[in-house]
Amino acid sequence: TQSIVPTKVADQANAFSSCDALFLYETALERDGGSTDGQAVISAIEGLGSSYDGVEAINGATLFGPARRSAPILGRTFSFNTKCSCFVYGATTIPIS
Repeated sequence: TQSIVPTKVADQANAFSSCDALFLYETALERDGGSTDGQAVISAIEGLGSSYDGVEAINGATLFGPARRSAPILGRTFSFNTKCSCFVYGATTIPIS
């Protein structure tokens, strides 16, 4: 983390998105014994199941598998709030299948 503290929402999203991809790749390399072969990395990621704690996922909840390479399993509805001219997330999480 190098003590970098993003101060704007866009900075935070960019940092987390980049970091999440690198953390996932690191986890795959740890699982496949350090092989950078594409198929080995894919197989390692598919084998993660729900063990990977995603930085950008709600509550870190993810699920990987052979038919599931997009990992987040929880979402929230959102709507535009005219008072703040921003999008506001709902409080209830919903499962993503």
